[in-house]
Amino acid sequence: MMSSPSDRKKIYAYGLIYFGLFGAYAIVAPFLQLFLRDMNFSPSQIGIMQGSFEVAGIIGPMLLGRIGDKTGRYKLLIILSMSLAIVFHSILILPMPFYLALCIIFFLGFFYKNGIPLTDTLASHGLPRFQSNYGKVRIVGSLGYVIISFSLSILGLIDGSSPRSILIWFIITVGFQIMTLFFVPPPAYSEEERLKATGHLTPLFWLVIAIVFFNRIAMSSYYSFFFLFIKQTWAIEKIGAVSALAAFIEIPVIVLTSRMIGRFGYVNLFFLALISVSLRLLDYAFARSFLFVLAGQLLHCLTFGLMHALTIAFIQEKTKPANRGVAMAIYMSIGIGLAGFIGSTAGGYIVENLGYRQLFLSYGLLPLGGLVPLYFLKRKLRLEH
Repeated sequence: MMSSPSDRKKIYAYGLIYFGLFGAYAIVAPFLQLFLRDMNFSPSQIGIMQGSFEVAGIIGPMLLGRIGDKTGRYKLLIILSMSLAIVFHSILILPMPFYLALCIIFFLGFFYKNGIPLTDTLASHGLPRFQSNYGKVRIVGSLGYVIISFSLSILGLIDGSSPRSILIWFIITVGFQIMTLFFVPPPAYSEEERLKATGHLTPLFWLVIAIVFFNRIAMSSYYSFFFLFIKQTWAIEKIGAVSALAAFIEIPVIVLTSRMIGRFGYVNLFFLALISVSLRLLDYAFARSFLFVLAGQLLHCLTFGLMHALTIAFIQEKTKPANRGVAMAIYMSIGIGLAGFIGSTAGGYIVENLGYRQLFLSYGLLPLGGLVPLYFLKRKLRLEH
């Protein structure tokens, strides 16, 4: 089906928004842990602070997602959240005791973690033919991550050992993200839709959140400590390039996810994503050279790309439009944030006392817990049909 000129314009605008969103993540994902280390915090303190960042991501999206469902002002909420994230990250560079820094990073997470769920919800209401076009605009987001990561790393524009350099690029990329939001009009959101925002979600949804939870608690070892691991173990300085490799490899999977769902079904693909997490982390645990670590990066297309695209597609298909803001918020806050808080906090103590190998080895077993809710999801989906 051909898109009208108006629809094509909206698709391009949303592609630009996702480019900005994940371009900013190219700074936060790999460099926040380095920023905290270079501010002279210990591994256990970094684990607690990363955990605080994640637990703030439970509260922020839950609160603002609900406000968005009631008001339809998703775009304004994103702009305010990202602007305040810049403010709190700027404060974090100042010398301060650990407990004050813990509070500041909590507020940074509270506002910054709204980016993905609110943008996905905005797109679910405003992007023409969401299911067929989401993959296209999300690919542009991955390209944004790859281009920013690779460019800054290869050209030497960002210094991973300089908190000031990291902060400057955070401000630039988040500022660009905010600017992109002005290219898309607020989606039509009727009073009737607002009144339908009940917050009631089905058991199927909660089973998927449980699967995501086990995926993310295991992957918190990667998101909170991987770049410290390769810098301290393998003396790798081109952090952005390593991060870009993982983001680049997820692109074809995101493109093909909707077709894969039609052919293989949700259950088989969730199983593949969970097992891939175990394989990836065990690869890091037993890596004899950095080439093995790079090989593990190739599994990012399944451990994140497939898992995220599956979850978004499931929410879009199984959740009422008026409740999608809450559903996306729960996905990001409980499935991602709570799991990240638990995994990051415990992971800091494991690294400090036992080392990186024990971290990846133990966390590599956690995705097996996701097979339990996956079994019940399979039964319920079978009953539906």
